[in-house]
Amino acid sequence: MENFVILKSCPLFEQLTDSEIAAFLKKYTKVYRSEKEEYLFLPGDAAIWFGVVLSGAVYIERTDYWGNRELLNKLCTGRIFGETFTVCKKPFSVGVKLERNTAVLLISTAAVTKREPFSGAEKIAKNLMTVLAAKNLQLNEKLQLIAGRTLRERVLNYLSSQAQKSDSADFFIPFNRQQLADYLAVDRSALSAVLSKLQAEGILDFHKNRFSLKHGISK
Repeated sequence: MENFVILKSCPLFEQLTDSEIAAFLKKYTKVYRSEKEEYLFLPGDAAIWFGVVLSGAVYIERTDYWGNRELLNKLCTGRIFGETFTVCKKPFSVGVKLERNTAVLLISTAAVTKREPFSGAEKIAKNLMTVLAAKNLQLNEKLQLIAGRTLRERVLNYLSSQAQKSDSADFFIPFNRQQLADYLAVDRSALSAVLSKLQAEGILDFHKNRFSLKHGISK
């Protein structure tokens, strides 16, 4: 029942009736639970499933030839992952990592690629296109963040976007310090140095993943 409540608020199931969701779950899905931190999908894996986070967190990572890791996103309850590869019928080009004690709903690609008739099919297809469009906007936002010429600009761009999303100068970010460094594609020690300098200049205050922006920010 708890999972059903989560799915009712998931964009993929918007406008579907309870009976349509229940029938969809029975035909196309299974639940996977991870008690330890592990990779659910690795680059090169066939996209025969995509998923919805039921609890815990899922990290989307990219690793280059030399082993440098970039954290692309952190997804929490109700968020969807892997749908782009499903729709494009391409193997995963990223790693999908599960946090400890994470549960995900895995959805068969047949639900969206074989176009089998089922109650709610048109709604699912429409919702999936909306999800993909939103993901595209998020990608553009990420590109703008890391386009900063300096690390200082990247940090301020990111924190500004988080303050705007929270509609408050005081907010929490979803990353610890290493994860934020990976997300911004920078060195952790360099990131810590920039944050300390910004705090010393009175531009912001922070404690762990809580931040408070002050007036008079200059990039």
